[in-house]
Amino acid sequence: MKKMLAIVAFSMPLAAFFSCGDDDSVGSNDSGEEYVDLGLSVKWATKNLGASSCVDYGDYYAWAETVPYEQKDSTNLNNRHYNYLKNLAEEEKYGEKFKNYNINDSTVKRYYWWDTYKYCDGIVPIQGGGGANTIYLSKYNYLEENGPVDGVMSLSSSDDAVVVNLGGNWRTPTHKEAQELVNNCYWCYTSSYKGSGVAGYIVYKVKSADDMGLVTNVYGVTNYGEKASPVATEVTGKYSLSDTHIFLPMAGYHHKDWLYNENTAGSYWTKTLNDETPKGAFVLYLWENSRYSSQNMLRQYGCTIRPVQ
Repeated sequence: MKKMLAIVAFSMPLAAFFSCGDDDSVGSNDSGEEYVDLGLSVKWATKNLGASSCVDYGDYYAWAETVPYEQKDSTNLNNRHYNYLKNLAEEEKYGEKFKNYNINDSTVKRYYWWDTYKYCDGIVPIQGGGGANTIYLSKYNYLEENGPVDGVMSLSSSDDAVVVNLGGNWRTPTHKEAQELVNNCYWCYTSSYKGSGVAGYIVYKVKSADDMGLVTNVYGVTNYGEKASPVATEVTGKYSLSDTHIFLPMAGYHHKDWLYNENTAGSYWTKTLNDETPKGAFVLYLWENSRYSSQNMLRQYGCTIRPVQ
């Protein structure tokens, strides 16, 4: 879903006003998508998958699904569960008026939960309640209690939304590459990137090795992010928007039929399965005080993706 916070009114689309990169580090490949060289092992795209500009949130995907919110996915028959219940609820609520209501296709993605997750093969509630349900997974699983074991820990190309939708040399980043972005760049929070009203993090190519891993949060405090010790060195004066950077908007995430944490937090998928539970995968998680790449997100949630190549 292409969604952008409408905080600032413009007479023209925001995309027309925003260059997602302003220096010679910006390039593009045959797909026409631009990237920025931050001096890392991979080059990062200037905008999210499905976005029209760097301040557009772009599309939301469940992990290992390649069709985003509000689009038809004929390969995911689990989407029918929610749409069937939606039809029943509308019929009960509106009676004859329901004839004027129609869900055009039963496999359109409208709900993010295990019931509608493509690779969920069943849910067994814990008897007596008080615990997590047992989720059976048909793919990407290493625990027998969660179904057939294949031991695959990283997205295949056919399940990588970036590969399927963008092509070229683009793909979803690995957990290691997301951690590299955290550790080797300087991060600065902004509540309104270039006056757009869209909050997020400006991720700069560092000018000094001393700036690697530093983050300036919503309070203007510079520290090491997930590391507790604050850093006395003031670095914000060294960097401006004319320096090499990308912008990661706080796009929130989809849970069931709601968009949570819009403009206050962000969850960006990596292609790496979590090594503590096959029900989750690693995300690059952003919030106003810091950023992490070791966070676990349940696979059925709808998150954004920033491509790499």
